[in-house]
Amino acid sequence: MLVDLGAFIGYFTLYAGALDHDVLAVEPFNSSFKRLRQGLRLNDFPASIKLLNKAVSNKRSFVRMGKNQKHNLGNMQVNSEEDIDDRKIALKNDMIETVTMNDLVEYINIKQAIIKMDIEGYECKAMEMSTTFFQEVFVPFIFMEWLIIRTNMNSNETACTWKDARKLVNYLTGLGYTPFAYHPMFKLLDPNDVLDWEIDDIFWQHKNARSLLPYINLLRKTK
Repeated sequence: MLVDLGAFIGYFTLYAGALDHDVLAVEPFNSSFKRLRQGLRLNDFPASIKLLNKAVSNKRSFVRMGKNQKHNLGNMQVNSEEDIDDRKIALKNDMIETVTMNDLVEYINIKQAIIKMDIEGYECKAMEMSTTFFQEVFVPFIFMEWLIIRTNMNSNETACTWKDARKLVNYLTGLGYTPFAYHPMFKLLDPNDVLDWEIDDIFWQHKNARSLLPYINLLRKTK
């Protein structure tokens, strides 16, 4: 199963669905979510692909979304997060409801899943409320965007400061994950040097997962 956090218009979701995998796709931005849903309809994908029009955070609340980069349609970020008691008022004002990773367990009926996480710097917050998720679901691999985190970690206004980034890395390594950089191709990263990771994406591999390194080495030889 694929848990696609920050699914955008569904590149990974549609690909996984085409290979007959179950998918939980979570996308907060309404226009992207509508395109994702339309893509599933046009391609007649099965009900095993579940869609959730919400944002992932460390608590249940409401957020306002906005574009982070003018020329990147997929680069939407949370502009503000608010605690509002009246759900109807929040949704009427174009706010997006948030869930935690622990909340996602109720949408998953399979005990093993791969996570793809591209939630524009909210990765740190999402991981704060994920203990139950990792207890209930074995996740052999996590594919995580790191660009927004490393770019903004020294700002006081970011959702993932350098302290939060350290906490995230310590949390995942404590769960048995090892970080690799995508480029250079799956280079092993030192968790102690997290502030110096000049990379855009991270591949996390669990200690009990079947290693992908033999396949990666084969790809290296063919280049």
